[in-house]
Amino acid sequence: MSKLPYMQFYPSDFLMDSQTLTMEQRGAWITLICYIWMNSKNGTVVLSNQAITTLWNMELDQAMALLCLFWDRKLFDMKREVPEDEIEQEDMEKIFNIITSRRISRDKKQLKNQSERQKRFYHKHNSSNNAEPNANLTHKKLDVRSQKLDITTTPSTGVVLASPYQRPDKATDPNGWLVMHYKESTGVGWDDREWDKRFWARWAQQAKVILDAMGEVDRAISFLDYHAKEFASSKIKWTLRTIADKAVVWAAKERRKNDPTSRTRFLVAHAERGSDTDGSGLRETVPVGPILDALRDRQEAKDQNRENDH
Repeated sequence: MSKLPYMQFYPSDFLMDSQTLTMEQRGAWITLICYIWMNSKNGTVVLSNQAITTLWNMELDQAMALLCLFWDRKLFDMKREVPEDEIEQEDMEKIFNIITSRRISRDKKQLKNQSERQKRFYHKHNSSNNAEPNANLTHKKLDVRSQKLDITTTPSTGVVLASPYQRPDKATDPNGWLVMHYKESTGVGWDDREWDKRFWARWAQQAKVILDAMGEVDRAISFLDYHAKEFASSKIKWTLRTIADKAVVWAAKERRKNDPTSRTRFLVAHAERGSDTDGSGLRETVPVGPILDALRDRQEAKDQNRENDH
């Protein structure tokens, strides 16, 4: 993770921690915070007494007293590495202080986790596992695009040339064929690459819905053209999503129409009621069991169709 030139600053926490400090002490404290941020990966730095006096531009005794004051106020965690042998006063500068800022340590950890999540996301959504996380951020991969823009660089001139635009094949790529038909029917040029970058992936999903409902590409194109003319005559704005919604409704009606089970049983139950037997105008009593069975089957068929639609 690269070092950030800035850090999160919490004014309320700083004022609360330093409310009993003098302005000189506050300056030393914020200077130490900035140094820890700039020179640590996890919020911990190792500073000798000599380094602290240089950082604060103070005498050794004054710097050590101020450091102990901050430590007593629990502004940071600190450990000291002292030589095992007894040291003289002139060797006090060689003592090392391991200083850890809890706030900076937490912020650094959050930044590291965020960076790792971003790397995993970009590696997951990039075809190349070796791609840089920030590479090609503006490029959107068209998963259902039938023809792609291939570019080549000529060795002699280094000029990047785009491959010729090719139409989707109706037999091998009916989904792309339907999107291309919609593209041209809305007045867009058939070779408009900018339109492809912006809209192809979105409308390819709706084209798949239409093809699933219609069953074949020719019927889907006829269905699209019919409703496109209908909308144009009524001056209604429409998109491929509008056609897809109508295709789903049409397919559901067709399934109900072509499923005679419940309807046939219902009509047979009515036919079995018979006619007048004694001329009195009264019909024979008919058991309600067959009728209820037919109604139950009809309701179950409706529920099943509704689930399939969703």
